[in-house]
Amino acid sequence: MSSTTPEIGAHCSLPSCNINDFLPIRCRCDQLFCREHIRADFHSCSVIQTSGVDINDLGSSSSLQPLQKCAASGCTKPSLEAFVSDEAKGDPHRVAAVCPRCQLSFCVSHRDISAHSCTAEDPKESAKAEVSKKNATARQLLAKHFPQAQTNSSSKLNPVVAAASGSTPMTAKKAAQLRQIQAMKLRHKAQPGDPRDKGKVVALGDKLHVLVSLEGGNVEPKAFWFRKTAGTGKTLDLLGTHFGLTGSQPTYLHKKVEDGTELLQNDKNLEEQIKDGDELVIKR
Repeated sequence: MSSTTPEIGAHCSLPSCNINDFLPIRCRCDQLFCREHIRADFHSCSVIQTSGVDINDLGSSSSLQPLQKCAASGCTKPSLEAFVSDEAKGDPHRVAAVCPRCQLSFCVSHRDISAHSCTAEDPKESAKAEVSKKNATARQLLAKHFPQAQTNSSSKLNPVVAAASGSTPMTAKKAAQLRQIQAMKLRHKAQPGDPRDKGKVVALGDKLHVLVSLEGGNVEPKAFWFRKTAGTGKTLDLLGTHFGLTGSQPTYLHKKVEDGTELLQNDKNLEEQIKDGDELVIKR
């Protein structure tokens, strides 16, 4: 038995290639070539040279028709679209093997955007820029024709208060809906204002959820819940502890309303003066 490995396939007849192709293709000039050099313009086919046939006059299905080359400068490899039949190209559902930016077809090595140094603009970025431009134009028009609406939209008030202060009158139903939404948001992050209620199960109907801020302070507003029956004075003392206030300076608890704030009376319960979802302000 011979120890030599039997040769499978054939060497490409193009001298500069000479690769051993396991599936060589025979050209009309009766020579074998690899798949990259089978086209007439890749190996100077003698049939074309002797017959005087113009390659451009041949059908795209002809083996003599030159393959579409990679669009990258200096690359002679076939593009990914070169091996697609005319029938397949006519399929409206087919996704063409082209660059999404410049829409040109490249070989496997240059198909990536960075590989062929694509300078075309990204369609997605162009679309985003167009949307941003339209939004900016719309904002300018709104600021020009509805300055009051722009002022209200930039307000950091409670959504219920901000909506009520707009130029369009708000119905009681709309105000109730906004207040309900605000209360739902507060329930997710509110902490018990009274340390004694920590860990206790208190019915939702017995709670009041509020967002509390300190006037003139650099502290972010905090969300708390208190029992409806809690006294306002006691609530103010507990809030002072949460915000690190000392008893040397008198403090007052206010509720945000449409046209400013409203002072709460310390001798009354919370449920008599505020509603679930209200925003409170500690003033000194």
